[in-house]
Amino acid sequence: MSFTELVKSCNDIKLYGQMNTKGEATIAKDGFFMINVYGNVTYTPVYCDMESDPKAGWTLLVTSRSMAGWNKDNILSHNEGTPTLNADYSILGKADQIKMGTSANVVQYRLEAGSPGHWGGVWEAPVDYSFTHNMNDQTNVTLVAKFGDWDYGPRSIGQRMPWIVEDPTLPAVLTTAERPDQDWYGTIVGSDLGLPAFQGTNAPWIQNLTEAPGAIWYWMRELAATDCEAAGSLQIVKSACDGLTSCTVQADNGLFGDPCRGVRKYLEITYNCVGPARSPGSPGEG
Repeated sequence: MSFTELVKSCNDIKLYGQMNTKGEATIAKDGFFMINVYGNVTYTPVYCDMESDPKAGWTLLVTSRSMAGWNKDNILSHNEGTPTLNADYSILGKADQIKMGTSANVVQYRLEAGSPGHWGGVWEAPVDYSFTHNMNDQTNVTLVAKFGDWDYGPRSIGQRMPWIVEDPTLPAVLTTAERPDQDWYGTIVGSDLGLPAFQGTNAPWIQNLTEAPGAIWYWMRELAATDCEAAGSLQIVKSACDGLTSCTVQADNGLFGDPCRGVRKYLEITYNCVGPARSPGSPGEG
């Protein structure tokens, strides 16, 4: 398999490296890249976050800076040729194709508002969930990292994967809200509907904390089958085995937790056996 066949996402570039002019793989930094999305014959320009997570590359799906010009028709592709953190942009319509590269049963998405790493978090969702879903029922999501002191609620981020609102009379376009016809906090992208009151503002995000954050970013990363690591696994094994001549450790979710739902896991241990320390002059020395 060639390098060009591998780079179907920012995470691929992070895992396999970036090609330099000599055709060699190098370590990738934040910035602009070209990926070969599944099913496409041409490359797609994307913005990649390569540095915030040492083990993952994140593909930018949406930048929401205003509500001007957005609607249910262009939420899938908006200024697609110019990926940016600083202006309205979307390649949401390619997200489901990007996640086709995963060998895991879950996919991760990230939301942040105002500035990177704030007022949002990282979620895991079943890999068969769609990034372009148009109903509010994709609720089996797990918050695995939280940015800021916020709580789920009708005037905050909703506990569901962002979904596309197709009702053109509502200002919410891409939202986590359950009922955007009542409260549309937790909305990533809104439409100003031509109303002066909405122009030049963001969609509402979290009441009393960051209602109009100025920018909201939506990212994704697909997982590999071995892309899991249980926190505290070393201490668990040490507690079970240190000081013993033999031990048995059951590698299951009940003992180690389930850091990536649906991903098959294994336990790998490297160990050294040492004898008890001897004091000078003890039997056997001389």
